[in-house]
Amino acid sequence: MNIHQGSDKTGATKLSFEKKFVCPMLPWPVLLHVPAWFIFCPWMAMASKVGPQFVVRSGSSVIGTVTDPPGPLFCCKANSIISDASGNKILECGPNSLCDYGMCCPCMADEVVPIFAVDSHTQVATITRKALSCEEMFGKMNRFTVNFGTIADPETRALIFAAAMLFDLTYWEQK
Repeated sequence: MNIHQGSDKTGATKLSFEKKFVCPMLPWPVLLHVPAWFIFCPWMAMASKVGPQFVVRSGSSVIGTVTDPPGPLFCCKANSIISDASGNKILECGPNSLCDYGMCCPCMADEVVPIFAVDSHTQVATITRKALSCEEMFGKMNRFTVNFGTIADPETRALIFAAAMLFDLTYWEQK
């Protein structure tokens, strides 16, 4: 995915997000159906090795990555790790429970994902998926906002925006 300067695609490409292919993670209720084990258990074994990842580029240089680390099977949490170009972990999004009110009933409550600095363990920003209207739910739309808080560095802001996009694609997008 490319983000262009200006209001259309004729402007220069400012940011580029490249999503690495991974085996899709499966929700644990699938395992309640014993016949599904033969199909889904091999997938889950592969999915437990590597999670979804965005590589964020500015021009041709990599400014960082956003990774959604795979968790244990019955650990219903959503989180992402934001790393700089050197691979150092700088921010962590979440963790949030997949059983939160905003996740289970998106029309009833906002889903707020806090972003913490790894070194100081203080909250520095938030990603919020707004409560959806009935039209948005049935139209399979999402609305989310990013509050950058105390973050002023444009590259770190781009990485937080990429984390919001990864959260949307991984957890909030209705398929």
